[in-house]
Amino acid sequence: MSYYWGEIPQDKARQIVEVAKRIGYQNAANFLGVNRLNEYILAYDRADWLFDCLNLKGRDKALDIGSGWGANSISLSYQFDDVYSLELVKERLEFQKVRAKQEGRTNIKFIQSDWLTLPFPDNFFDLVVVNGVLEWIGLSDFNKNPKELQIKFLQEVKRVLKPGGVLYIGIENRFAFFFFFGAIDHSGLPFTSLMPRRLASVLVRKFRNTGGKYEDTKRMGLDWSDYRTYTYSYWGYQNIMKEAGFFGFKIYWTLNYNSPSEAGPMDGESFSFLLNFLRMHDFSVTITSKIATKLALLFRPRLLRVFFPIFAPSFLIYANKEGGSKKDLFESRVLSLGKKQTSFLRRSGTHGLTSKINYFLLENGQAKSVVKFARFSQFQESLVREEALVAKWNGMNIKKTKVGDRDVFLEPYLKGHTCRSLSLEDNELAVSWLLEFQTKTESGLVDSRIFEKEMSNAVGFLRSQNFTDKVEKIVASDLALFTKKMGETKIKKVASHGDFVKTNIIIDNKKIYVIDWEFFEKEKDPFFDFIFFIINNSRRESWDYFRENLKGVGVYSKIMKTIWGYFCDTKKINKDLLAESISFVMLKALMRRFIDKDSRHMDISPYKDMVNIWSEISKESKFWLTR
Repeated sequence: MSYYWGEIPQDKARQIVEVAKRIGYQNAANFLGVNRLNEYILAYDRADWLFDCLNLKGRDKALDIGSGWGANSISLSYQFDDVYSLELVKERLEFQKVRAKQEGRTNIKFIQSDWLTLPFPDNFFDLVVVNGVLEWIGLSDFNKNPKELQIKFLQEVKRVLKPGGVLYIGIENRFAFFFFFGAIDHSGLPFTSLMPRRLASVLVRKFRNTGGKYEDTKRMGLDWSDYRTYTYSYWGYQNIMKEAGFFGFKIYWTLNYNSPSEAGPMDGESFSFLLNFLRMHDFSVTITSKIATKLALLFRPRLLRVFFPIFAPSFLIYANKEGGSKKDLFESRVLSLGKKQTSFLRRSGTHGLTSKINYFLLENGQAKSVVKFARFSQFQESLVREEALVAKWNGMNIKKTKVGDRDVFLEPYLKGHTCRSLSLEDNELAVSWLLEFQTKTESGLVDSRIFEKEMSNAVGFLRSQNFTDKVEKIVASDLALFTKKMGETKIKKVASHGDFVKTNIIIDNKKIYVIDWEFFEKEKDPFFDFIFFIINNSRRESWDYFRENLKGVGVYSKIMKTIWGYFCDTKKINKDLLAESISFVMLKALMRRFIDKDSRHMDISPYKDMVNIWSEISKESKFWLTR
């Protein structure tokens, strides 16, 4: 068997490659049922760390060391002239080649090699990426000290960097708070990163026994003679970088370096703002996340400045090789668009090619404005359209400028709160806005032929998803009845926001602002936005919560019934017709996660679960909603 290391067993990795060749790399990642592996493999936001270090005058060559399934390499291929993807595991490299070919990426060179002796000349790369790799370098030679191997590796990276070139490292904090609660370390055991190295080695020898068989928590079947996966503290990383000869360090915090969708300086201010933002926008929906957020909010930014570097989850580390010409840093030019900011938070949009990046410009912990730009300049037309819609429907003054080859938008930060699912007033305000929006965008009647084709596509998709026969039969019956009722009714076409959920609805003194228009469609039926709104308000802590709300016995049920009647009465739509649309809306939400070539939303499992639950309760729920 060839060398293998990875998140899944080697036979599963080979299967993904073969499936990708037959039905496409996106389908391979989505269909094999490994939890969230599709995001790990496909998401373009995994390389959003780049905007923290992108030099507009240094975009010639980039090297991605230990490139894995290729998410970073693919994203970099849209930003650099040439990308070199270096990976030792054959199966991962083969998948990358399949994806690059299917995605039309011709500027990536694939190299199967280890990392201690890089097969490149001196002074060759503008950027070297070391994402989730430094901690594993100790496994390269079991006869040598892991730290010495890491320094040797970093010196080799420095050799191939051009003068003034940038090294990026994505890695965990040795003392991240979650390790104190028993999170598994790279050793496959809890607590080992927190221990002195010698004690960790004792535990590894005693308890890290694989018997030569692959285990997902240990990533490989090989037993270790000692603790090899060294990580460091905030200060420890700076020391090892100095020993390797780098300078000009910049370290940002991030919640997860493998998905660095939020990041900021280690000043306490940016992280404190994020916690407040998540609380105000109701993103912390589990009991654990709510408790963690409330506890963290007890610390003022000044205290966070002291303690946060010690316990931060992960780091994005940037360092330079000496020399080189003057830089033109993209982030510096973005930040210069603000006036008096004291810090900032970078926050990603959705996962896709056409998605956006947001910089919240902060002044003493308060956001004053937001800078937005497209993740990839090749696809910025989508953001240009979206910002025009944001300005039109919210009455906002949005300024547009240019940074490098990107259109950049500066807009005021919207204060207020997101639509609270358990507030009748907020629900009524949101639905009133939706009704007015639909009235203003009416454009003739829904074309029955186009609608029937859409239903036919939905049925075909349903049959491809391996639902049980019972679920498929119930949902298909709902779709058929919905199609029949639509054929008997004259329904006006309206524009659809496409993602009308509480987190995209900001309320400030009873004024509604609706954001994130990337799924906007001009001429659609009037059902999707309303149904999508109520089913997402019905979701919260658990699927039991969702089930109870739709059966009429949950805490949201009374509000749902009120706005259901309000919507039907105002639109003069039969309640039975609206109820029959629920299966279609749920299926459409799932379907666009598969057919969206931009890979914007990848949360497939929740919508499959939703369809399954709806098939169990649809008869009871529709009876309750229509009476």
